[in-house]
This record gives sequence, structure tokens and C-alpha cells, in this order.
Amino acid sequence: MSTQVAVPLVSEVPPSESRLLGIPQAATYLGSTVWAVRSLIWENQIPYVKIGKRLLLDRSDLDAFVDGNKVDKRKVKYGKTRKGAAPN
Repeated sequence: MSTQVAVPLVSEVPPSESRLLGIPQAATYLGSTVWAVRSLIWENQIPYVKIGKRLLLDRSDLDAFVDGNKVDKRKVKYGKTRKGAAPN
């Protein structure tokens, strides 16, 4: 009598638990737009995995991107105007 272990197929893994996300799922994960994620890829700000023609993003790389781009409000200088903006 042999024992068989059921191995889940990739299609059986719920999308919320997938390690790799497509661009639309990564945009949802980051709370941004598809084009914003595409821009991050084009500007080499986030790494990606290319499988065939698909670009996939690792959830941990997205987390690292968010952690690396947090702004410490104590370091933000208030009262400065943006370049070209008129002061209030």
C-alpha cells in the first residue's frame, strides 16, 4: 500500500497567498495604479521576475520598497515651497 501526498497546483493557491504578483495585483497591494507600478519597474526602483512575457513582483520586494521609502516626518522641513510654486 503506497501513500500518496496531494501537492497543490499553482492554480489552487489562493491569489492572496501567492508569493509573486502580477502588475495589477501589485498595484492593488501597494494601493496605487498599474501605471505607477509600471513606472517603478521602468525606473528600476523595484526588482521583478520575468517569466515569458509576464512581469511578476515578489511580495517581499514590494514590502522592502515601502519600508525603504517611508518618510520620517521629523526630517521633513515645513515652510519650504516646491520649485516653481508661489509661496502662500
